[in-house]
Amino acid sequence: MFWKLILVVLTLGGTACGLLVLRQQEQDVLATQSTLRRQISSLEKELRAKAFHIGELTNLERLEEYRARTEGSGELTWVPFPFAPDFDRPEKIRAVPSDLVVSEQREPAPSNLGS
Repeated sequence: MFWKLILVVLTLGGTACGLLVLRQQEQDVLATQSTLRRQISSLEKELRAKAFHIGELTNLERLEEYRARTEGSGELTWVPFPFAPDFDRPEKIRAVPSDLVVSEQREPAPSNLGS
């Protein structure tokens, strides 16, 4: 009877320790998750701020002002691109496999028809 009681106590103690370990792991996961979410939100704020700053810097009036200022001081000379993009491209022509070239085609023989 004494050994049964020790076995029950050890089983309950082991189960309690296992549950405590699982609870601690869950709390660690939640803490890591909240830290990562905080970092993600701060990075998203920085990204929005940088996108806004880029939008301000690429404003046409600001670019023209910068161009006039740099050309006036002689630091830079602005030369337009020597080409205009051509978006009216012809449609692609499908390649013909070499075994289907007109000069190589043969008349179908009765044995090639399948019946």
